Amino acid sequence: MKILFLATYFPTPVSLSRGNWALEQAQAFKQAGHDVRVVVPTPWLPRWTSILGARFSRQIELADTWNVEGLDVEYWKWPYYPWHMIGKLNRMAPRLLLSGAQLFLNRPLKRCIETFSPDVVCAHHTMVAGQVAQSWFQKYGLPYVVTDHEVGDFIECQKRDRVKAVFERVAKDARCMVVVSASMQREAIKALPEAVFKVIHNGSSFSPVTNQELQQRTSHKEVTVFCCCKFYGRKDVPLLLQAIEQMAPNFPQLRLRIAGDGPDRTIIEKQVSEMSSQDRVSLLGLLSPDEVRTEMMAADVFALVGWAEPFGVVFLEAMACGLPVVVCEDAGVAEVLENGKNALFSKPRDLNSVIDALVPLIESQPLRLSLGESARDHFASEFRWQQVIAKYEDVMSSP
Repeated sequence: MKILFLATYFPTPVSLSRGNWALEQAQAFKQAGHDVRVVVPTPWLPRWTSILGARFSRQIELADTWNVEGLDVEYWKWPYYPWHMIGKLNRMAPRLLLSGAQLFLNRPLKRCIETFSPDVVCAHHTMVAGQVAQSWFQKYGLPYVVTDHEVGDFIECQKRDRVKAVFERVAKDARCMVVVSASMQREAIKALPEAVFKVIHNGSSFSPVTNQELQQRTSHKEVTVFCCCKFYGRKDVPLLLQAIEQMAPNFPQLRLRIAGDGPDRTIIEKQVSEMSSQDRVSLLGLLSPDEVRTEMMAADVFALVGWAEPFGVVFLEAMACGLPVVVCEDAGVAEVLENGKNALFSKPRDLNSVIDALVPLIESQPLRLSLGESARDHFASEFRWQQVIAKYEDVMSSP
């Protein structure tokens, strides 16, 4: 099958951690024997904007093509800017800016159809890539499948008629609308009762750890909790920091290492600087996938206690590394975990429940190893990419 993989959130040669799950999925399609071409519509900027800083300079200098481990990636420049302030305008009038920007994709699309002749478009996120895929279907008859990853989009459908109208149009013509968790599916059905949504959970390319690697954790003198996420509201890193601060006096062996960055970075840095246990906390910044795996292999517990998490791939990576997971009970990944068997659940925005989940793991090495081994086995049986891709193949090949 020839798959045109369409995503606006995708790594670049200078930002490898950006949307790495999308790169992994595209690579998994290729490894499954499909012919894959990745298209990333990316903001066009005039050269003078380089004076605004390094971020703008990197965007201007971004090459049009990239080959990563045999996967062809094309960056199609267009005057569409999914950034914070403009993003709000995009949601207030979701077709206003996009309709004009799409004209800039026509020429490279025609070239792609002539040279590649895709069988199906695999688009990620309805609000941008889904609308683009639908316009291609109407103009060229290219069938498409859309995967959504943000439950907030469906909640917004219930508040904004214009956003709902976008989803209705895209869903009407799609071969399949995919969501990554059952909790997302419930919100999607609330917003769009006439549409059909199929749940396909995410996957990960991490290799499951061996029993020997698991046993190496018994030599750890310190107990390291690792967290990895983007720093913004619903990830609730401040709540995890509060929990560590309260626990630290009773557990001198406790350490917290946090990887990530984002709009709340200064808030988190300030909170750490004010902690009496700040010497137990390390902020690592953005890490590559290999660096994340290294951190996970050296850790004892993975904790990300943010609320309304659709289905974070990072939980699967932690499971593959044999880490017991502390996760909020309303997270999408919680539906495939079992509290007390391969994870411990906390409640949304509830400090005491986070502490209650962490304490037994800090106290008991046998519990950490038992939950970690169970998490590893569950990952290996359900969430490796080859298992996930088989489900996508079914929906892509259906009429």
